[in-house]
Amino acid sequence: MQEILNARNALCVDGLMDLFIGMAQKLEKIQKSLDDYLEQKRQQFPRFYFLSSDDLLDILGQAKDPRNVQVETLHRPLPSFSLK
Repeated sequence: MQEILNARNALCVDGLMDLFIGMAQKLEKIQKSLDDYLEQKRQQFPRFYFLSSDDLLDILGQAKDPRNVQVETLHRPLPSFSLK
């Protein structure tokens, strides 16, 4: 019961909602900037369009030492599909 009261007290701090809203807006701005950066890299090297954003970040993060890039990421097979 004491934990519930502590949680309620923590959520009733003045200005907390404004703080969370501000953090959410900053996070959205950061996410958009990251998406724009990855799109720019994909335009420079179109093969990157076949990688997920997480895989592309891993590759770009290892740019100083390309030997650390996981090769299987670059050669992942596409899921099978059929045309009807």
